[in-house]
Amino acid sequence: MKLVMTLLVRDEADIVQANIRHHLDAGVDFIVATDNGSTDGTIEILEEFQRAGTLHLRHDGDDTFDQARLTTEMAAIAREHFGADWVLSNDADEFWCGPLRDTIAATEANLMFCRRANRVAAREDDWSFTAARHLAVFPKAEVESELLRPIQPKVLVRAADLVRLTQGCHNAEMAEARPAIAREILIRHFPIRGRDHFIRKATAGGAAYARNAKLDPRLGGHWRLWHAEILAGRADEAYAAVVLSRAAIDAALAEGTLIEDDRLLQGP
Repeated sequence: MKLVMTLLVRDEADIVQANIRHHLDAGVDFIVATDNGSTDGTIEILEEFQRAGTLHLRHDGDDTFDQARLTTEMAAIAREHFGADWVLSNDADEFWCGPLRDTIAATEANLMFCRRANRVAAREDDWSFTAARHLAVFPKAEVESELLRPIQPKVLVRAADLVRLTQGCHNAEMAEARPAIAREILIRHFPIRGRDHFIRKATAGGAAYARNAKLDPRLGGHWRLWHAEILAGRADEAYAAVVLSRAAIDAALAEGTLIEDDRLLQGP
């Protein structure tokens, strides 16, 4: 069984190397990566893995956040050119934890939904895997911070049956879908890595969504909102509304929304 990970990245030099090493250690056999216009050294990191024979790098300069097209294209390349039996569609800030290969071997499904949970750091702290040790294991829909709300799962798909991945890879169109929930797998998600990262990501993401007239305007709602706040000169207010203070983290720990998580504390 060959498990291929696809990776869509833009300016992820701070985390992409750790991400790739983690998944190769976790049982991924090969990676198909698309760089979407990085300028921060991400391409050079991907090229190192390509030279090592563990990654195929492609480039796509489209700047409209057409994620469904790009991830579906990569999955097709993984299947047709690199012999993928299963495809794991990933982002640089997502670390899949659990028995990937054993879970696949034991299932009769061809579409597996894998839970995600945010890992967060206090906004007073410099970001690191150790600082972001708080796992939102019991999210609540009504809380103010986006980071403590429920987030959609990602899918792991049998390559031969895949027709098309959806935006965000939260679902997929399959030939005769046989879905299941992969309860053994938890994706630890590190969506915001400090104030500067938040502003860069919200600006790039919000602007890209705005350029894509084909997408449902409800998609990427938080990126659109944060981008609007930044353009209005309220970047610090937007950041404070999303990333919790140390006191807010302590309160969330006390009520059980967050737990202390000991995976990936020093980085993979």
